[in-house]
Amino acid sequence: MLDRRRADAFAAADASKLDGVYAVGSPARRADTATLSSLAASGETVRGCTHMMREVTPVSRTSTRVVLRVRQSMRPYAVIGAHGSRSFAASSPAAYTVQLRASPSGWRIWALHRS
Repeated sequence: MLDRRRADAFAAADASKLDGVYAVGSPARRADTATLSSLAASGETVRGCTHMMREVTPVSRTSTRVVLRVRQSMRPYAVIGAHGSRSFAASSPAAYTVQLRASPSGWRIWALHRS
């Protein structure tokens, strides 16, 4: 669900759509906001920007935080602009540590780090 919302933000090049993805103040959100600003400035959007989760392993959990170890890959996607599109192949699986934080609306991403 969070990945789908993120993909919607990239498809629209609209950082406000990240509200339902990231925790307030999230460093991961700052990175995506910068990328979306760059895409919007160049008149581009991204189609198909989703991940395939291959493994998800809980590492730790409290009432307000969860840490997961995830193996994921990026599905094929395209960057579309006024002068055409560029296609990118699926990525190889890679390991990440994902930190989630509780919010009034459910779990939200705080940070992601390649493991």
